[in-house]
Amino acid sequence: MSPNLVQRLSAEALGTLLLVYFGVAATLAATGGSIGIAAAYAFGLALAVWIFAGVSGAHVNPTVTIALAVRGRFAWTDVPGYVLAQVVGGVLAGLLAWGTYGGGGVDAGLGGTVVAGSATVVVALVVEALAAFLVVLAYYTLITEERMERGLAGLGVGLAYGTAILALAPITGASANFARTFGVEVSLAFGGGTTHWADLWIYAVGPLVGGILAVFVYDVLIAGRPLLAPTSRPAASRGSGTATAAA
Repeated sequence: MSPNLVQRLSAEALGTLLLVYFGVAATLAATGGSIGIAAAYAFGLALAVWIFAGVSGAHVNPTVTIALAVRGRFAWTDVPGYVLAQVVGGVLAGLLAWGTYGGGGVDAGLGGTVVAGSATVVVALVVEALAAFLVVLAYYTLITEERMERGLAGLGVGLAYGTAILALAPITGASANFARTFGVEVSLAFGGGTTHWADLWIYAVGPLVGGILAVFVYDVLIAGRPLLAPTSRPAASRGSGTATAAA
């Protein structure tokens, strides 16, 4: 029996919460440095895929959802619900981090993503696009296209995210996920911390451009599919990118 809409949206919210909370918590704990933070996000994403892929596809990122829909691998009618669930999961993760680390966590920025003072807007956009490009390309190749056994595929997608964070976090935090950035910003606002609302659009536009570019690059350059024609395999029931099976 295919999961119903409530089950799928719950899986997306919980998966996003898992990913964001443990990444933020690792950032605030600061016990493993940049490698520890990247590892926490990598394994958090891998766990989200392993646990929730069979229910919702485990997008846990609005960019993944929208990129799949653009190429006809996910139903547009399900996009608003998925994105809302992911954002809710991100907000809950931020609030949980605030509850865990209290005022000290708020003072430390709750592990949020911040554009470096030395980075221009263009650089920040490119960095977020690059991070999302890598994550979505890995998801699309390994999970949607089923190029790897699911257990290893989850790890592969997680490693892609961890790699992006290791390389690009000093510039923008390498969010690649609007739900991650927005959730922490909301929690900082509630906690009386320093927010960066003026930069929020960078974390929406940059990842979206990179994610959409990733699916087109794979389909056109790797799979040899037409540029403008969608792949015509929407996953209306679950979010994997196939008509009948989830990621």
